[in-house]
Amino acid sequence: MSFQIIFQQEALDDVQDGYSWYEDQLPGLGEDFLNELNTILEKLKQNPQYYGYILDEFRDVRLKRFPYLVVFKIVNRKVFINSVKHCKQRPKYK
Repeated sequence: MSFQIIFQQEALDDVQDGYSWYEDQLPGLGEDFLNELNTILEKLKQNPQYYGYILDEFRDVRLKRFPYLVVFKIVNRKVFINSVKHCKQRPKYK
């Protein structure tokens, strides 16, 4: 049974910011960013426990092509996406 992915509003804003920035750099690059993020989300649906802890109950996973970290926590069968931040930015934990 897979886990449910739930985005916090800040994480949705992060994704939109990343998408917009990459699209401004090169049309289509924002779509590549979203596709890679979706690949990570599919992995999280199947086995979020695979990824290590970074702080208390928070875990993270890095995108391969893009320098972004997906910060999340697991509660029951739900994966709460806290932030999707550029690696040079400091994520906020809630």
